[in-house]
Amino acid sequence: MVDIRESEKSCPQSPSCSMQGAFWGPLLRDKAKVWKRKNIIVVIGNGGFRGNTKYAFLSLWRFLNKKNRMTELYYVGNDQEVSFLQSVGLPALSREHEWQQTALKLLKARIALYGDHDFVTEDRWFWQACLEGAVKIQLWHGVPVKRGGAEYLSRTEDYYFFTGLLYDSCGYHLAISESKISKSIYRACFPQAQVLAFGSVRNDLLVCPKQFDSRLWRLGLQEQIFRYLEGEKQKGKKIVLCCPTYQESNDIFDAFIQAWIPALSQLAALPGVCVALKMHPNDEKEAPSLIKKVLCFCRSAGVVYIPCSEDIHPYYTLADCLVTDYSSVWLDYILMRRPLVFYRAYDNLYKSFRDLITYPSLDINEVGPLCVHHREVVERVKAELEQPSRLENIERWAVMFHRNARDGMAGRRLWNLIRWIFDKKFSPDHIVRTEGEEYYDRD
Repeated sequence: MVDIRESEKSCPQSPSCSMQGAFWGPLLRDKAKVWKRKNIIVVIGNGGFRGNTKYAFLSLWRFLNKKNRMTELYYVGNDQEVSFLQSVGLPALSREHEWQQTALKLLKARIALYGDHDFVTEDRWFWQACLEGAVKIQLWHGVPVKRGGAEYLSRTEDYYFFTGLLYDSCGYHLAISESKISKSIYRACFPQAQVLAFGSVRNDLLVCPKQFDSRLWRLGLQEQIFRYLEGEKQKGKKIVLCCPTYQESNDIFDAFIQAWIPALSQLAALPGVCVALKMHPNDEKEAPSLIKKVLCFCRSAGVVYIPCSEDIHPYYTLADCLVTDYSSVWLDYILMRRPLVFYRAYDNLYKSFRDLITYPSLDINEVGPLCVHHREVVERVKAELEQPSRLENIERWAVMFHRNARDGMAGRRLWNLIRWIFDKKFSPDHIVRTEGEEYYDRD
């Protein structure tokens, strides 16, 4: 039996403190289910103002201002994110300072938008419980090229990871895919969700950047780094953006260093070229020793180091060529219709840690040369900068993989879906089938 008096004594001042989530979580969920929901949209940030959550928030804010509807919109993040958003007049709520007000607003929200899993940190049970009665929409953060969500259950390390991943993967009512090609993958990753192929709103920036206020899409960037690269490009230098994927295990670190350091060093030595390196957001917390070595190297080799947590999309607009390995970044970058090079120096080792997804009609050699040695990477990058070899194929793949490749309307489709949910009183307890994707194309 739980001693209520002891629970009261140990009850923390903030939900981020240690709590008996197994006891308190179900109590909060039961009340959240019956709480009266209003036309409130909350966008749940996850470790940085970037990706689909960033651009969905900015896009919805634009539509709400234009249409002047009786709907509230909030970005939910940490104190730092909330501070810079509020400084430019954008509505934001903190999970840290004044968390009680944030919790009360989440209890009233009808729609919650996500761009990643929602079970990572110890206090997530609290915020999940507050949104128990809301419609949850998973936007994800990249075209699936590696097995994730429910498809990753067989790779989980313990009971807790398995349970958290299963609960989260089956907790979404709707999911947005980039195109019809990837719908089946999203269904496998999020088996309880209806999947709609709208295109990813993050990529609206690459297709139709004028719809976003430049003052806003630059929020969260380290301006000094971005302006430096802008200046180098204005001087006539070619920007080579290198984006290796998340390094899944310590066992990969040595192979990564041996492969990428020589390649980056020789690329940086090319005349008229500026090299920028952007590591995966997860590496910053989960591989700090690797990041420390990489940062030290970049300072000595003249490679521009872009912080892991930065939004990568603005940097796509500056890049003249992309170099990547197993990351999904290339599937977004093809929307720029610029050359790219694949570098996979430790293929068997990487695949022993992560299962790759194979699309039946996809051959990466059609969109970029595949290299296995650093000297080959340098030569291929030089050649692609001088004369891109696969631009026609890149154009074809861009249109095939992205519903918004030509119109940049993923944000509008998302807004129309949200309006439909509000009008139809769509709720977790009364699931109805959505309309076909074309229904949400209307202006």
